[in-house]
Amino acid sequence: MHHPILLIDNFDSFTYNLVHLLEEIHGEKPKTIRVDSIQDSDIMNAKAVVISPGPGLPEEMASLMHWVDMAIQYKPTLGVCLGHQAITMALGGTLKQLNDVYHGVSRKALITSKMPMYDGVNDEFDAGSYHSWTANTVDFPSQLTITAKDFQGEILSFIHVEKPVWGLQFHPESILTPEGKKIVSNWFQKWQ
Repeated sequence: MHHPILLIDNFDSFTYNLVHLLEEIHGEKPKTIRVDSIQDSDIMNAKAVVISPGPGLPEEMASLMHWVDMAIQYKPTLGVCLGHQAITMALGGTLKQLNDVYHGVSRKALITSKMPMYDGVNDEFDAGSYHSWTANTVDFPSQLTITAKDFQGEILSFIHVEKPVWGLQFHPESILTPEGKKIVSNWFQKWQ
């Protein structure tokens, strides 16, 4: 039986853009389900899981942390913004509030570890940011390797040391991230 990518929608206005990006890369629309309507079988039957951005904090979002725990245990998983933060928390990390809120701004991202995430991407690239919280560098989970930071040293992306589980604090589906499609394609190719 054929199972598409599952996109967990955390009530975000960007989800539709993410649907389009995944469809462009994968050749088919992901199965998109709101976070408060997901069931265990949706995760287990998916080929891979993408966790969308969303408002607020991961623990405030319905059963998001339960689904994230399950997804990263069993499936290739890509977390975007809120999804990135949720994976960090699921593996024991914490978040911190930024002094500056980044909403709809492009920041320079500096690649700290090429890994497969940034194959074909320049060492410095533009990352579209829409967030006021970020993964804390102090207790960042040892299972995750930081792959990019901003000029303030804040974490912008990571990759799991053993699994195809990636996190992007920036929005790859935003026009403010010209390399976004390439980065998501790299994730897709990693587990295909």
